[in-house]
Amino acid sequence: MSDETFEYDVFISYSHDDKEWVRGWLLPRLEDRFRVCIDCRDFRVGVPSIENMEWAVESSRHTLPVYTPSWLESVWTGFEGILTLTVDVQRGLVPVMLEDCELPLRLKAFTWADFRQEEDREAQFERVVTAIEEEQPKGSSLQGAMLPLPPQSHFVHPYPLQQHFTGRVAEREMLTQWLTGGRDDVFALIAIGGMGKSALTWVWTLRDVLGLPVPGLANDPPEVAERCRVPEDARPDGVLWWSFYEAEASFEAFLDEAVRYVSGGDMRHRSGGRWVEAREGAVPACPAAGAQGPARARWFRARTAGVRGP
Repeated sequence: MSDETFEYDVFISYSHDDKEWVRGWLLPRLEDRFRVCIDCRDFRVGVPSIENMEWAVESSRHTLPVYTPSWLESVWTGFEGILTLTVDVQRGLVPVMLEDCELPLRLKAFTWADFRQEEDREAQFERVVTAIEEEQPKGSSLQGAMLPLPPQSHFVHPYPLQQHFTGRVAEREMLTQWLTGGRDDVFALIAIGGMGKSALTWVWTLRDVLGLPVPGLANDPPEVAERCRVPEDARPDGVLWWSFYEAEASFEAFLDEAVRYVSGGDMRHRSGGRWVEAREGAVPACPAAGAQGPARARWFRARTAGVRGP
């Protein structure tokens, strides 16, 4: 995307416990060079915080999270869902480490600038400036070095979930039983267009398989969550979501991206491990229980059935 696409150059994601440093040290230096989005000035009053965060991320060419224990405790849960769903956020992430903290696996793949020592901060700030100014190569959505690799999920074409999604508990429970049962490698869900196959699998993948919040949806009652949730030890080592509805989403492009992702960026032969790849709302899963040798990929496939006229 061109710079004109974005209202801001960078959005600062931080904990309010760190506001003195962020607003007093970091913000003035960034605003000398860039258009900066920050909550205390730019978030809309009366709007849920997660919606404000989504808006800020989508309106900014880069997102700068300030890593501290407080950020992980208060901000990470909401930010994780946005990070997972948005490829452009992952490619445009410019993280800084302000205080020592143990990063979740999803964040360890990203190189951060080290602001832990006060005497190093000016030099580290110039690294941040360089990262924000750096242009992404055209077409980098499938080739940038910052693209996610396992254990990060890779949603190449995030699904635009409509409002008022509800129910589908029986279907979600059925998918979870398939994923964890280890009997069949392929699950095909076939129905006419508009029946909600993609919406169902999108919610199931985020909420039940990955345990992530779904923006705009209320949490399940505890008994529903228990029935539909995939146990943590049965979750796949990776998730690749792909939709062939997109104009550029050819089968050749899918194969290239699938090989890049499941190989961990290493195009040489690899065996073992559990992978999930989602095609049009499809999610492959962990190997069958007790399987010997290299793990088998398992696939969920959502298809639209053709309907002939009279």
